[in-house]
Amino acid sequence: MPTVYLDGFPVQLFHAMHDVTEDLIRDYQLTAMNADEPFTLADIAVARQAKHWVAAAADHQPDGVTLQLDLAMEQVAAFPVLQAVLDHANRLAREERLLAPPVLPEVAAFRNWLCDQVAGQPRGAQRETWRLPDTLEQPSRTPASWPELSSLPPGQAWLVGDDSNRIIGASPAALELLGWESLVGERILAVIPPAFRERHVAAFTRSLLRDEYPLLGKPLAVRALRSDGTEIDVTLTLSRHEAEGDRTVFLAQLDPTG
Repeated sequence: MPTVYLDGFPVQLFHAMHDVTEDLIRDYQLTAMNADEPFTLADIAVARQAKHWVAAAADHQPDGVTLQLDLAMEQVAAFPVLQAVLDHANRLAREERLLAPPVLPEVAAFRNWLCDQVAGQPRGAQRETWRLPDTLEQPSRTPASWPELSSLPPGQAWLVGDDSNRIIGASPAALELLGWESLVGERILAVIPPAFRERHVAAFTRSLLRDEYPLLGKPLAVRALRSDGTEIDVTLTLSRHEAEGDRTVFLAQLDPTG
């Protein structure tokens, strides 16, 4: 029975990936039952089982642990199926053919790393430690539209981000504070220091999935990343708003504290 070592395993990000891809799989299962699809219901069951094997091993583990999986070769063979099913389902979600939205690029990158490590190590592939990608890939969803943007006071430092993790509005005061000429179209991650991005992706993903936002309305002391790579201390206050087309946007008010 081969042993797979998942170095630097991001437990919180895995749980977010596990939950959000369950919605994708559930939607895709309904599609596969009623259309000519490349994956069968048996394939979907195998994909689900592969996720649960990892979830059982990750339960109660700290972030960044080396997670050890002892799997039979038949179990190892399930992970390319998981990768293929999720890749296909996510493609359908990007084309708006499923109810579930596509996952963030960082969640997809983690899923690919996980499946590649489990499928590859028993066949001699080198162990690779998980790292969140440095390059911020653009999300596939179109930007949300929020008409109230035009009525926000330009004299205050604020950013508006949508449910695809994209910035759709930024005040002149925020641009000056963060050293950008423009932020519209950039990822929300662009103003989050790299050390906190993984935590943000996990929390962002799970909040949208569960429709639970425990940080709303609470002034938070955080660090923001400026365009030149320096960091500043700010107080961040978030509010959530409904946007057109059943979308969600977040208004972030920034007050420098340093």
